[in-house]
Amino acid sequence: MSGSVHARGLVASGALYLRDAQIAYALNLNGADVGGLDGTGIACGRGLYADWGFRSTGQVLLRAAAIEGVVTFHDSVIGGPSGALLLSRLRVPRLRLDLREPPAGAVVLQDAAVDVLVDSAATWPAPGRLNLEGFTYKRLETAGPVDVRTRVGWLTRDPNAGAGSFEQLATSYESAGDERSARLVRHARERHVRRLDRLSGRVWGLVQDLLFGYGYAPRRALVWLLSLAAAGSLWFAYHEPRAVGGSGQRAWDPVLYSVDLLIPVASLGYRGSWDPQGAGKAVAVFLVVSGWTLATAVLAGARRVIGRG
Repeated sequence: MSGSVHARGLVASGALYLRDAQIAYALNLNGADVGGLDGTGIACGRGLYADWGFRSTGQVLLRAAAIEGVVTFHDSVIGGPSGALLLSRLRVPRLRLDLREPPAGAVVLQDAAVDVLVDSAATWPAPGRLNLEGFTYKRLETAGPVDVRTRVGWLTRDPNAGAGSFEQLATSYESAGDERSARLVRHARERHVRRLDRLSGRVWGLVQDLLFGYGYAPRRALVWLLSLAAAGSLWFAYHEPRAVGGSGQRAWDPVLYSVDLLIPVASLGYRGSWDPQGAGKAVAVFLVVSGWTLATAVLAGARRVIGRG
């Protein structure tokens, strides 16, 4: 077609077959009611408009389609019995998926590439019916506000979502200057990836998450350090250990002694000058082990952040 195809309000009991069609301008299906659309390999010079009441009771296929301008399903209904959006390998600058209601079937965006994705949290497909593997985009837009935790929930609706899907979302937040949201997404990525580890890996991942959020919540490590130092100081303030050798060369200080136990490498000179007894020995061992665990987890997280983030 050297011009546009206008099918506004079209009613078709079967599917429209437009596979490998070449349309110089636009394909307009606003308000149409069809049994499906096969636009595999279609090329449009100005856009594909299937919005404002467009309804399909079958699959809408735009696999390997190359469309300039926009593909929009704004205010459309992809209903039963077999309605689905299969958009794998779609190439388009702007894609609108803010439907009137959640689709009846799957939404497949595998290996699709868009500049801007416009969607709505109210019309995301049900968990298990979303495929985002290899989907790339530069910017996200929504009709209403969608916070970062809700957006992470969008990713987890894809049962096979890998680290790449999370990194794509984090990158889009970074491009918009939202570093905090990017860190939250990468933190969620680590949790998501760790769920498939062996038991030992999941336990170690849980320790890292609790201590400092896999490196994306560094202030948490400081809070743990200060809390352990405060608890140890309080204990040893009332349970002073015995001085080693009775030299009396160093004045007793429960705070410095607790901090020295927590520091795994450097020494303030208190650790070897005092010998706790009874329950105090267990407290001292706990502080030493906690210090080493905290340091090891921080180093592991730092390597991960440098390598991935």
